[in-house]
Amino acid sequence: MYLLCVLALGRWDSGGPRRVPVNGTFEYNGSPLTSGSVVFVPVDSNTGHSARGMINSDSRFELTTFDDGDGAVPGEYKVTVFSYDGMRDVPGSPFQAVGPSLIPERYNDTNTTDLQQTVSEKRMTVKLELKD
Repeated sequence: MYLLCVLALGRWDSGGPRRVPVNGTFEYNGSPLTSGSVVFVPVDSNTGHSARGMINSDSRFELTTFDDGDGAVPGEYKVTVFSYDGMRDVPGSPFQAVGPSLIPERYNDTNTTDLQQTVSEKRMTVKLELKD
């Protein structure tokens, strides 16, 4: 009987604060941003939790806080975005480094990004637009 209840309610929840599903798309200067990652950083770090996601080839992302795809805790967030032109060999080293940024680097830092998003109490789909 318990298994049926779990299956009826959906995926197992690891506990913690309430999260709501958040997904969306990115555009950069009007064109889809087709790779990278996004981090929603709570404006109040004492009451929030960061959520993150990968931007896929069709410019879509889905946020994760604790469990894969579980969404974000409702609240106010600054949005940071990272998108690089592949990986490059580091001369004389066995390591690689990320290529040049495909977007203005101000979006990489919570102190300089102008992207903000409110996560509501209900499932959300957002469209975020980056500009030069």
